[in-house]
Amino acid sequence: MMKKITLLFIFAFSVMNAQEVTHVDFDSNNPNIVFNSWNTSSTFAKVANPLSDATNASAFVGQFTSGDNNDIGIGVIDATTVFTLPFNLESNPVFKMKVFSTKEMDVTFHLENAPDWGNNIEVSSSVGASDVNKWVELSFDFTANASNIYMNNIVIKIGGANVAQGDVFFFDDIKGPAMYAKPAQNYNPANAASDVSISTNLEIASNGKFRNIDDSEIMDFTGKLALKIGDENGADVPFTAAINGDKNTITIDPINDLENSKTYWYGIIDNAIEYTTDEAVTDVFASFTTKAAVSGDLNVMLFDFDTTNQDLGFSSWGGTGFAKIPNPDKSGINTSDNVAEYTHAGNDSGLENNLVNDATPLTPFDFSETPFIKVKVWVNKPVAVSIKLQNYPEWGQGHEQKIDVTETNKWVEVVFSYGAITATNYDRAQIYFDKDRSGGSEAGDKFYFDDYLKSNVAAKCGN
Repeated sequence: MMKKITLLFIFAFSVMNAQEVTHVDFDSNNPNIVFNSWNTSSTFAKVANPLSDATNASAFVGQFTSGDNNDIGIGVIDATTVFTLPFNLESNPVFKMKVFSTKEMDVTFHLENAPDWGNNIEVSSSVGASDVNKWVELSFDFTANASNIYMNNIVIKIGGANVAQGDVFFFDDIKGPAMYAKPAQNYNPANAASDVSISTNLEIASNGKFRNIDDSEIMDFTGKLALKIGDENGADVPFTAAINGDKNTITIDPINDLENSKTYWYGIIDNAIEYTTDEAVTDVFASFTTKAAVSGDLNVMLFDFDTTNQDLGFSSWGGTGFAKIPNPDKSGINTSDNVAEYTHAGNDSGLENNLVNDATPLTPFDFSETPFIKVKVWVNKPVAVSIKLQNYPEWGQGHEQKIDVTETNKWVEVVFSYGAITATNYDRAQIYFDKDRSGGSEAGDKFYFDDYLKSNVAAKCGN
């Protein structure tokens, strides 16, 4: 029995270590790799190891010289020629790096996508007082972002109160997960997802690029994709499909809304297309279950400044002011205690709900379930009120609507219809009063809003 346990342990240990790869050591693994600072502040050089010890006896290491702005750090030049496929964080989310410093400092290990550097994640560690003047190995755990299949570049940053321009530290032996052996996919809805909107589109996104088997561009998906009820052997569901300009994301758009409380299967038909690496696409599919139908009226409060997100503020990117204040006119349809005060900035900026722990507090809107967005507003002159629902952090994905408010000096409810919007990833709310200033608004003009909610109840006749 002990022998079996020992063998199992050795096997598990071997598998675990097989997932760790030395990507950079300046000796035998990428010996000629070059790091550079995008803002030309910090500098890099490959140098002889300044202190060979038991932790790091290698001949060569990387030298990082601090600049006057270390926010950018130093990243790998021509990353896709060094890391030919992204790192498989799902197999092992931990990177390790040996560092040598003469003073305490913070070290940030930054992963990003090349060329889309905006898709990035980072983890920080520290060189403490007991770690100076010797080689130490730091660990950087990316477990929270292990599903990110696009990370194919490494950037190193340093910082801390002790770091000054001209400071030098050394790094070596960058280890971490292996690169993907072949392109990987993300699915939206995710495999085995439940409570999915019946109006959802389906997306297959890859860290490779798709093309036809004959190497031509995909123009027609007939016989290449499938959407079925139940599983891959189920009844076909009609759809249209498109591929993005980068040729790495396929969107399946069901012609009709899906059915409630039903399981669906979608994917790429095996060997129907290939990656640009000449490898046929196989085993790319996912399944999900739609949400149950809602019966009766559904009104879900988002912000009312009294009980729901009552302490959550709104902020502006262009000077529009926000304050939570006592209701200045407790009458008519709004007798609540507190409301939001909106102070016009004299430009086209507006307000958007604040984040909580760097995330939006709202769950994504399902417009097939709650197609109406309602807000109570108070204006002292006729102006247009606009709302925009968008994705965080991809603020370019969103939809804006405008309604003219002509009733003044009283609370009125404006109702926006989002029933035609099929997007299911909008999770941040904005509001604007007199965005184009056609109502004559100037900096300092004040308006009020309250009871921002989503609903399946249409506007009453006359609204």
